[in-house]
Formats: sequence, C-alpha cells, structure tokens
Amino acid sequence: MSAPTKVVVLELDGDCRVEPVRVRLTLGNEGERLTVQQRGELPPCPELIEALERWRDLYRHLGQLNRALKPQEILYEGRIWSKPEECRAATTELTEKFRAWLSATSFRKIDEQLREEFSRDESIQVSICTTHHDLQRLPWHQWRFVERYPHAEVGLSAPVAELPPSPSPSLGQKVRILAILGHSDGIDIETDRRLLKAIPDADVCFLPTPDRQSLSQVLWDQPWDILFFAGHSETDNAQGRIHLNPDESLTLDELKHSLRAAISHGLRLAIFNSCDGLGLAYELEQLNIPQMIVMREPVPDQVAQAFLKGFLQAFSQGRSLYEAVREARERLEGIEGDFPCASWLPVIYDNPVTPSLNWHSPEILPQNKLVIQWSALFKVVLIAFMVTSLVLGMRSQGWLQASELKTYDRLVQLRPKVPADERLLIITVDEEDIAYQDQHHMERRAGWSLSDGALAQVFQNTSNQARVIGLDIYHPYAFEPKLADLIKSTPSAFVGICEMDSPYSTPDSMTPPPILNEEQIGFSDLVADPDGVIRRHLISMTAGENCQTSHAFSLQIVEQYLQSAGLMPIKRLSDGRQQIHNFILKRFEHNSGGYQLPPVDANGYQVLLNYRYSPPHTVPLRELLEQSTGWSLDEDSIVLIGVKQAWQDQHLTPLKFGRIPGVEVHAHMISQLLDAALKNRGILWWLPKWQESLWIFFWALLAGIWAVSVKSPLHIGLGSAVIIGSLFTICWLLLLIDGWVPLMPALLGIMGTPVALIIRDRVCQRIGI
Repeated sequence: MSAPTKVVVLELDGDCRVEPVRVRLTLGNEGERLTVQQRGELPPCPELIEALERWRDLYRHLGQLNRALKPQEILYEGRIWSKPEECRAATTELTEKFRAWLSATSFRKIDEQLREEFSRDESIQVSICTTHHDLQRLPWHQWRFVERYPHAEVGLSAPVAELPPSPSPSLGQKVRILAILGHSDGIDIETDRRLLKAIPDADVCFLPTPDRQSLSQVLWDQPWDILFFAGHSETDNAQGRIHLNPDESLTLDELKHSLRAAISHGLRLAIFNSCDGLGLAYELEQLNIPQMIVMREPVPDQVAQAFLKGFLQAFSQGRSLYEAVREARERLEGIEGDFPCASWLPVIYDNPVTPSLNWHSPEILPQNKLVIQWSALFKVVLIAFMVTSLVLGMRSQGWLQASELKTYDRLVQLRPKVPADERLLIITVDEEDIAYQDQHHMERRAGWSLSDGALAQVFQNTSNQARVIGLDIYHPYAFEPKLADLIKSTPSAFVGICEMDSPYSTPDSMTPPPILNEEQIGFSDLVADPDGVIRRHLISMTAGENCQTSHAFSLQIVEQYLQSAGLMPIKRLSDGRQQIHNFILKRFEHNSGGYQLPPVDANGYQVLLNYRYSPPHTVPLRELLEQSTGWSLDEDSIVLIGVKQAWQDQHLTPLKFGRIPGVEVHAHMISQLLDAALKNRGILWWLPKWQESLWIFFWALLAGIWAVSVKSPLHIGLGSAVIIGSLFTICWLLLLIDGWVPLMPALLGIMGTPVALIIRDRVCQRIGI
C-alpha cells in the first residue's frame, strides 16, 4: 500500500505591493484533518510585482504563434516584439526576486519546518490559497522547497471552497471525456484530438466548434468525468473567455448553470489547453469543481501539445494529478530553446477540500474495475434491498391492498375481449317479466318474482337440450305438484340455491325447496372485498343449519354437468386441496396475491375469480315463454335463471360495466370451473411470497442500476418510464395466461430506489463521506 500524499496549504492574505502578507501554514495527510503548524508573514515587495509585470509583458511579446485569438500589441521600449534573450533575462530576474522574498526572516520558520517535516521520496501536494491575483501569478514552482522535493508540485486555490456534490459511482468501464474543440483559426488542434483518442480506458466525445446551446445541452444531459477545451481563449479583467466558434464566445459565468449540473453529475477535472487560463480558473473555482489545469499565459501550439501528451501519458499510467502535471511541465524544459518559459505555463487550480485525483481513483476510473463495479453494485443492491423491505413492510400492513386491487382491475379491463361462453344461457327476470306473468295469470307468491307456472314452462322449453338448469332465485316453499313432477322427470339436472346462516338470513326466506336433495342445492353466498368488488370465488364451506350443503351453487352445477358427461367431479386431496376432474384448484389464502385480509375473510375454500370480458347470452323470461326469436340453446348447455332488477342482487366486479346481476356473477364462476376441468386453465394463479419478494427486488434493483449508470435526471426519468412501461406490459402479458404478479409494489420499488440513492448521496455529501 502506497504512503498517503502529504498536503501543504499556504494561506496568504495581503497585498504585497503595499503591505506585509500574512501567512498561515497547515499540513497533514490527504484525506485527514489538517492542522495549523505555523504562522508568519512575507514583507511588502513592490519590486517583485514590477518584475512579474515586466516578465509578463516581455513574454507576451515574443511573437510566438499561440492560442490567443488577438494578442495585444503593447509597445515595450519602442518595440512591438521582444527578443527571447530579453524574456530569459526577465525570467531570471523574477526568479531571483521571488526566491529572495521567500528568504525573508519572517517566513524562515515556515520554510524550515517544511524541510524538517518531509522526506525527499514523499508525494507532496502544495496549495497556495489566496484571493490576490498578483500572488497567484507568481512562479511558485520556482520555490526552492518545491524544487528540492522531486515528488512535490504546487497548485492554486481559493481560501473559501465547498465540497462538490458526490455523484453515484458509475458502473461504466471507461473515463468519460468531453472534448470541446473551439475556434481554432491559425492554430492546430488536430494533434489534441489524436492525443485524446489514444488515451486508454477512455470514452472521448468530441464537440467541434459547438454553439452555446448544444454545449449547454451536452453538459446537462450526459455525465462526464473530464472536460477538455482546446481553442482560442483569453482573460480580460480577471474574467476568462473561450471562443466556441468564429462567431460566438462566452465567459464561464454565462455557462455556470450547465457547468454546475455537470459537476453534480460527476465532472471532476477541467483541462483548458488554451491561452491565458487563470481567468477561467477564477470563475470555475466558484462552482467548486475539484481540479483544473490551465495555462497562466498565452501558449504556443507546440507547447500545448507537448504538455498534453506528457500529462496524459503520466496521468493515465497512474500518477496523481499533481505528479503528472509536474512531470509534464518539467518535460517542457527540452523545448524552451525555441519557446522560452514553456515550463512556467501549466498550473493547477484546485478545490482545497477535495483529494487530488488520479486516473485510478473512484472519482475518475476505479482502481480495480471489478472492485469498484462490485462496490457500486453492492450499494445499489443494498439500497434496493432496503426499498424492497420497506415496500414489503407496507404491503404486510395492508397499506397497498387498495392500490394493488385497483391496478389488477385495470389490467383485467385491458385484456382482449374473450367471447361469451356458448355453453351457458341466462334467463333473466325483471319488472317487465313480472308484469308479463301477472298479465297471463301466472300466480306468484307475494314478494317473489317467479311463479311456479313460469318455471314449469321454462323446463318444458329447455330441458331437452340443457344438461343442467340452475335456479338463482330463492324458493323456500314447496313446488307446485305439476312443477315438482316435472323436475323429477326431466332429463336435465336441477340445482337450486340457499343462503348460509347469517344475521340477515331467516329460515322462511333463504332455505331451499323441500324436495331437493343435497346434490341439488348450492349456497349462493358471494364474498366481496373491502371496496365491495367481487374478485374471489367461494366454492365450498362448512354446511349450515338452514343451508345444508358444503358446495357453492356454481360448483354444484359444474359437478352435475361433469357427472352427466361421465367425468370425475370434484374431490378433496389428502393435503386439503380440491381437484376438479384433472385440475387442482389453488386455494386462496388471506394474503394471496395483492391481498392482506384478516384470516377469517379467507375461510372456506376460495379461488380468485377469473372473469370473461363478455357475459353469456341473456334472454328475458317473457321472450322464452313466448317462444319468440332472439334466443337459442345449444345441446349440453347450462341454463341459469335469475333476477335482473336494479334494486336487487347487483354486484360490483373488476369489469368496467358497473354493477351486474348475481346470476351473471355465478355464470362467470361456472365458466371458469368448466375451463379448469375441461381445458386445464382459467383459474388465476399467483406467486409464493418469497418469489413475489424477489420479483419486487428485481425491479427495484433494475431501476437502481439504471440510475447510477446514467446519473442525468432526464435520463433517469426516461429510463424509469421505460422500466415502468416494461413492468406494466409484463404484468399484463402474464395476466393473459392467468397469472397475477405484483405491479404496484414493484412500481414503488422502481420509483423508490433512485430516490433513495439520491437521498443517500446528498446525506453523504452533507456529512462529508
């Protein structure tokens, strides 16, 4: 394990032209709290600033082709261009005055402590922290302390800085570089392009001569690790300006919102391989970007390209940012014969509260791709697990039941229209049918809708074709003799109804006709959910005192139907499950599917009710009695007789038709039991609880992986929308094959995991993790 980088922060406050500069030294290991070690001061030195300005003036008038758009042509001693030897002499003068200034007695204790504190093989990061531009422009790399230690490099920073946002680790394999190739009239930036293309483990996006809108959009919409600019730039009155194209230039302040978004998405390093970049650094540091590399003065093409090549080579091979800049800067010494002061130009400007970057740090590229991938994935897995646990906890308390049932209803309504079951015919009795009976002197008992005479005529018209006739109308009194004889002699099986014992039932109203045996009666009880919707099918329960049968009306009819066809009816298996013909009915539990009901609500043997979209063919009683056209009956059919009155026996269903008569609900129940017995389908199934938990976790994890992969809020939103659409489609497709899987809990996982990741990152950022 390599030794930690040593950090030296030299805080300078004062205008050295007219007053002493107060100095405070803090130092320590990178990533740890720095401590104040020494205080001192540097004397006023106006001649040093004069030497600095003289050097800058001579350097800027060397006549070299550089990346400044319009070099200022300021006359100096009567000449437009200065000579290289004059610039070198000014360089020597400035260096000597600078070193003499740092040799002041009032600064000596700081200098001596630094020399005692470190060894020559230690990596040292020196940060000059000040707001005074004159102090920032001084050649700090010429400080003898920096020259003495080969692994030390100096950078600039502002005294006040904030920790930048901490983006989620990316699962990507490469460093993402946005390379802006701006206005390049008179300079060669194609070499910059070739050097960037050659970087290993990098995904470089080139943006040649962009306009302001396209640059802003790219910064907003996509995450970047490194921002690179090559082209014309300049600093005017401490404000930097870059030229995007021949017609458009802007200051970084005009791009601050886009840059702030890019930093929040992961931008960690900006490289301006262009002229006069300190003004750019002054503006960018206000956005708390971790690190920048700029050129302090106008830079010739060859110098910019040589520095970029050397820096990228050292940085991508694992050197820290500071070490890579120092190596690339010192390599420029070889071309200073043609380009004086080339090694003076590159300068680091950093955020003092962030660690120095290296190519293998998590902020740029994982040191071990697999390790950081697994680290990021582990974080996503952990967050997805927590979100899933929260959703499952809410679900277990019943807080999601209403929404789950509503989404289930919506999926049911979106299924293709299944044709009506041709095996069933419903004969309805409404107010007009009651009036019809009265007009034809068919005597009805007071309060009852169907006369025995009308029922006898129904038997005569249908019994030769119907295999089973079911009466879904209570008939607690004895049949008239003619009707009783007809029921006994008809080839069709007959099933009547009764109601199980309840506080609202009375023996004289809900009991079956006396002549019917146990196989000819079924209970008509329906189970409604808390919202009043019938979604469950109660097929058997313990017999009651008044209703002495354990089979539901629908089950009794299906049993009679199967027996008449020579098929095995329902039987109870040794484990308590029930089998109809060759199909095992999956029993509903109180917490099956999206339900979280009290256990008592799951008493009896229940299954989920799978509605067909279209009800069976329905004919009014009066049409059947008149033998009018409009109805037909196939052989081996089931005939159901029930009331159809707005005030009686009406029920809500998942279908979107409002309330439907009870006899129609029973028809749907009979239809699904027949499909199960004869076609081995039709009964809804659901996943065990552990599989439902994995299902919810899968969608939460998928949304989390997408969120940390793209980072952009827009892309997170679009991706989440696609994932939600996929979830809805898969749930709908599974319902087509009678499967009900959780939609609403998975939807909460999809939305909750990215939100939890964002909250987690904001909290970690706030507490400095």
